[in-house]
Amino acid sequence: MTDASLDPRFSTCTEVGKAELSVYLQWITDAKLADTEYSFIAYVLGRAQIKDPRHLFSIWTHQMGGNIDRQTKSQIRRFFMNPSSSVAFNSVQSAGWFDFVPTVYQSVPTVPAPNIQIPTFTKVGFSDLPD
Repeated sequence: MTDASLDPRFSTCTEVGKAELSVYLQWITDAKLADTEYSFIAYVLGRAQIKDPRHLFSIWTHQMGGNIDRQTKSQIRRFFMNPSSSVAFNSVQSAGWFDFVPTVYQSVPTVPAPNIQIPTFTKVGFSDLPD
């Protein structure tokens, strides 16, 4: 069993966040994974049973209430859609994400996954107009 209280993020998490951090640390230890952005996003998607990181981004956007500046929105989108397997996630600054995770579980059924449609392409120079 991993002792989460030794983790630098532990002291700044809420009680719910501490419990989530403990589960996460046990998971990465059992799976022999590094504590990276990629591992965290994989953990959240798996625990919340979300198939697409765009759904996670929609949940985050919904919880922020639309009051998000463009740069922050872009950074968070990159974090969810393209997490790095080389960027460490074990800093105190990432502690707040463990408080966010339980709200994801509650929001999955109420915040719909984005509807992604396959684009349709028209052949260049083609026209459906009658001759």
